[in-house]
Amino acid sequence: FIDPWDFNISQNEYDDDDDDADANAKYNRASKLIDTITRALVTDTQTQFKIGGIGSSIMAGHDNCRYDSYESQMERTFAPIWKAAGGMEFIFQNGGIGGSCGDNYKNGVLCVAQTISPDVDIVHYEWTNYEHGG
Repeated sequence: FIDPWDFNISQNEYDDDDDDADANAKYNRASKLIDTITRALVTDTQTQFKIGGIGSSIMAGHDNCRYDSYESQMERTFAPIWKAAGGMEFIFQNGGIGGSCGDNYKNGVLCVAQTISPDVDIVHYEWTNYEHGG
């Protein structure tokens, strides 16, 4: 994943390891992500780029110091890039819950509008500890 991004990627390149439905879904997600970021960079009126994160205790930063939490690492990594590329402020809204309220990977996405701001540019979902019985 460290190779230069190919903005002219074809849908066929996603077909190597996946069935057609998975390949099509990956292609559509990648296309939407590229479109969202590109529009943010070329729109003169956009002054912030917001990612909202929902998920488990990993997203929430439980049992971790604030500096090393996922949210803080995202902000430290991406804020200088967004500032240099478009003069924008990078904001990561943390909506991690941890599961103690009955929230889980199956129903957590249903509360996305109540957990993070409705005006985020990208929603990032994390529940990987629990999705596959981990």
